Amino acid sequence: MKNFTSSFLGLLALIFSSLPASGAEKIFFVYSPLKMSLKVESLEAFARDNIINKDLDFYLQITGLTNQQKIDLRKTIVTKYDIDPIALSRFLNTPTGEQFLERLGVMVSLPGGKNGKYLLRGALVQAALDQENGLSILNVLNLLATDVQLNIKEIFSFLDYQNRLDLATRTIISDGKTISREKAGQNVANDYAKIKDIRQPGDYGVKSVQRLQLYDGKQDRSFYVLVYLPQKWKEGKTPVVIVSHGLGSRPEDFSSLGEQLASYGYLVAIPQHPGSDYQQMEDMLGGYSRKLYNVEEFIDRPLDVSYLLDELEKWNQEKFQGRLELSCVFLNLTLNSLDY
Repeated sequence: MKNFTSSFLGLLALIFSSLPASGAEKIFFVYSPLKMSLKVESLEAFARDNIINKDLDFYLQITGLTNQQKIDLRKTIVTKYDIDPIALSRFLNTPTGEQFLERLGVMVSLPGGKNGKYLLRGALVQAALDQENGLSILNVLNLLATDVQLNIKEIFSFLDYQNRLDLATRTIISDGKTISREKAGQNVANDYAKIKDIRQPGDYGVKSVQRLQLYDGKQDRSFYVLVYLPQKWKEGKTPVVIVSHGLGSRPEDFSSLGEQLASYGYLVAIPQHPGSDYQQMEDMLGGYSRKLYNVEEFIDRPLDVSYLLDELEKWNQEKFQGRLELSCVFLNLTLNSLDY
């Protein structure tokens, strides 16, 4: 039971702020063959007046929460989340939103185990529409239409997956630091104090950004690309960097990166990916599309980059006198939102 820690409380915050309308009495915790319940009024008294009755105290005791975690839990219950109800409704009706609700509905179900995704959708929107109380856990609890069931086994599985992802990330960062220190120790001949601070602009200057329109006839796909060039060419070949923007983003969002790299002698090309860019996000939020991104983007995005590389080969001869180093191009796949 020690697994009911602050991570679980964070999940409960998400769950409770996703529940539907008008007057549930109990929340059931199911961990087969055990089934326990908590009265909603117990959480309400705790949230509003910091009262811990016997009903709630039982759960606080078995979870082993510290005083600080109890304070954090109470704060989480009353926190209001500023979410536009129309945008939320449209997102939850996209395939991505429905998939999110489907997964959440496995963990938060109706009594008996039926997926609670439809109730979750209605509750989220209804709470967000409440101008007086807003989208908070306490308000949602007061709007519950039925008792709900938290399936602990599914929740544990979700938390275990998240913990493993977190552990893998921290391990990679730790190993990277260790390797960096080892490499730095080997290069004792280098005086790093004399190396230029790369946070400052480089010595090559930057030309005005060029916006070029491209059309891939094979894919019948039109998109633009922003090209950043150094003011003066470096000796030898000029390295090339392609930046593939993330979901809901656009090439202009990476202008500072393009300018910075160009000032160090790089040519930087940042293509648009229509169908998963900022405009697609705006269309979804505006009600003109039901998709957060087009599924075809998993194919179209790499093809955009391939087509751009072909164009760079042409430009290398026509515009850049063969200066570009295209046998080894750096590709940066950014991680905005739900990037692939």
